[in-house]
Amino acid sequence: MAKPRNRSKVSVPVVVQRIVKIQSSRAAASVNLTEYLELQAILAALESAYELDGSLAEIERRAVFGTAVTELAKRPVVDVTGLKREIDAAERAELSVPLVRYAFTSTLSLAPPANAIESTVDSMRVRIMPGMPAAFARHRATAKHIEPPEVAPAGRAAIIVSVRARSVHQATDQALFAADVVRGALNFFVNAKRLAPLSRAGLMKPINPIRLGRVHTLHRPRGGLAHADYWFERFFYPSPTFGTRKAFEDLRRRELELRRRLAFVPYGDELRDGLVRYVRALDGIDHESTFLKLWSVLEYLTGIQNARYDDIVRRVSFLFGDGDWYRTILENLRDQRNRNVHAGTQSEEVEYLMFRAKFFVERVLLFHLQSAGLFTTLAEACEFLSLSSDPMTLKAEIAKRRLALKFRK
Repeated sequence: MAKPRNRSKVSVPVVVQRIVKIQSSRAAASVNLTEYLELQAILAALESAYELDGSLAEIERRAVFGTAVTELAKRPVVDVTGLKREIDAAERAELSVPLVRYAFTSTLSLAPPANAIESTVDSMRVRIMPGMPAAFARHRATAKHIEPPEVAPAGRAAIIVSVRARSVHQATDQALFAADVVRGALNFFVNAKRLAPLSRAGLMKPINPIRLGRVHTLHRPRGGLAHADYWFERFFYPSPTFGTRKAFEDLRRRELELRRRLAFVPYGDELRDGLVRYVRALDGIDHESTFLKLWSVLEYLTGIQNARYDDIVRRVSFLFGDGDWYRTILENLRDQRNRNVHAGTQSEEVEYLMFRAKFFVERVLLFHLQSAGLFTTLAEACEFLSLSSDPMTLKAEIAKRRLALKFRK
């Protein structure tokens, strides 16, 4: 069942009033562009107001709300209760569709391994292979879209994700997430060593060395296409093939260790989401956008709510011995972020800002991984980071709490 979002400020009664207005327009057969745009605004508002089952793809969530509005507009009485009832009915119908097996395929800017490497993300099987299996490669070449399809580049790895889903859109969303969990772990160890800007002569390129190919296709398990079209990266930047087989073997060991640590973190799913957001941010070629996305990841990993940016500075600087210096750097990043978002100004030092934000995100991720088992929730770990970094203050707090405990006895 749909759940109202906790911090949503969308007024559902106002949305219902708009549905009534569109209902009247349709009765008069006079729907125009304005009403169409209002309908799109209604669907967007409902997505902000209600949280649906997390397994639904974005296009499926929009379909649920669209069906609910359409069905509600047919009713003689249009109210909030009826809207919720129609949303729940449309969601149940979407979730009742049986699961189907799919295979998602793409390439990786990675030297092909000697043998297939297999991982599991949730119930999805992720395989990194020396090359695209013939059955998949043959059908990939027949996929149709607005551009000619990509043939898997020679000399780089293929990736195949086996997934069960209710639709091609859900299958693609889930497979991309699984692929990015693996990519996030692989890129993390490479990126953490990169402290200097990469661009030359003003040329911007992604930080991640291990990226998906330009074209992704969805297949039946035996290779036939499950969808005639293919998915493609709109802002694709051609990346050189990264590493060697030997280097990949070492990277693979580290990736497995990182994911083992994730499994021991009680809030591992949230941390995994942060890892995926991190790797997706670093796929971009617009460094201004990458910087803002990394700041958003930092907010997420430090448990920041309601734009309490002082908490980000305090919690991240807690991780460093020279907290005052890193607090100064973080204050500068915060100021630059605010100028960009609120005033629309862009910094000439965007690469510096991006790399500093990357450094702090990686440090916070590392803290969560190294603290596996010490905290039961992300909020608890973040509260720990809010403690004073001054030893005398901490000792005074300990003494005060011991006194309070003695008093309660």
